[in-house]
Amino acid sequence: MSQKYRGNKGIERIYEKTNPLAKFFVLIYDVGGDGGVSSRLWEQAERMIKGSGYSYLIGLRDLYPAKQDQRDRVISTFYKKFDNSDYKYRIKYILAIMEIEAWFLLDRNLFIEMAKRPNDIECLLNNECTELYPHPSKLIDQILRLIGKEYKKNESDSYKITNEINFTHLCCSEEIRAKSESWHCFIECVNDCFS
Repeated sequence: MSQKYRGNKGIERIYEKTNPLAKFFVLIYDVGGDGGVSSRLWEQAERMIKGSGYSYLIGLRDLYPAKQDQRDRVISTFYKKFDNSDYKYRIKYILAIMEIEAWFLLDRNLFIEMAKRPNDIECLLNNECTELYPHPSKLIDQILRLIGKEYKKNESDSYKITNEINFTHLCCSEEIRAKSESWHCFIECVNDCFS
């Protein structure tokens, strides 16, 4: 996997892994924070779809700091900029409710298996719907502190967790997908793009 840096400070990263036998080409474009997702898509969608030939663009960001009841407004505000475009249907905008770490918490077993006292973790993970936690990243930090670690919501910490998550279970289990509407929406969005 190669990384290409763009921008004056190397904030934007493009992750590219090529496979000549692949049926699909996926480009992961890290804009360096939730605040840049909407504006970057607004600025570059037409060029990426019409000029570079991408079939779909998927924007992913945390809903936080907005509140859950502002979700629909945030989404409609984003799409309003594309009302007069002929490629609006090729842009998908996903909000992780409240933070993407809520999706990490869907793999309860990962966190329970880390603990010396699993009951402590089970007590902390008391919501069936992971979107009900106001700050999932803070909850993950609280869990990891019980085992002498911490979570600072940075790239390195996120990768450590995502490398351990059972994505087959998270993607394929209807029961798990029902526990987070935003996760389910993301999986459906990706499936739609590849079908």
